[in-house]
Amino acid sequence: MPEGKIRVPNINLLVLSGRVASDPEVKFTQSGKQFASFSIAVSTVKKAKSGDGWADPETFFIKVTAFDYLAEKVQTNLQKGSPVVVEGRLRGYKYNTPEKENIKAFDVTASRIYPLLYAAAPYEGQTQDSSEYSYNGPAQNEDDDIPF
Repeated sequence: MPEGKIRVPNINLLVLSGRVASDPEVKFTQSGKQFASFSIAVSTVKKAKSGDGWADPETFFIKVTAFDYLAEKVQTNLQKGSPVVVEGRLRGYKYNTPEKENIKAFDVTASRIYPLLYAAAPYEGQTQDSSEYSYNGPAQNEDDDIPF
């Protein structure tokens, strides 16, 4: 590699935790592929400028799309308010509003979803079930079958 040139790996991996902000909606693409879409509320907390305590959290709502097996699990196991961790990749897309505005937006295509348990810790004799839903099928190019 020539001196002074750094090769940057091409990694698109995102891990977010938050609460499901809308009940998952399951649909099918024109080719019959099942997908579930929902949004999650992700909050960031910062120290207060005064140095005492914490400032009000800033909350972002992020659209998540899950395909195939993962869509089925989302439909049956997640609902508005569920705590969740989503692992996936960031996808950018463009669309036009009815007012003919060009909008650039982002969403997450999920590869794994971890529903979080409400219990803080297992009690004696109980094992904590850390359910994970993942779809490890062939690498997909969902851009060919975008549902919107």
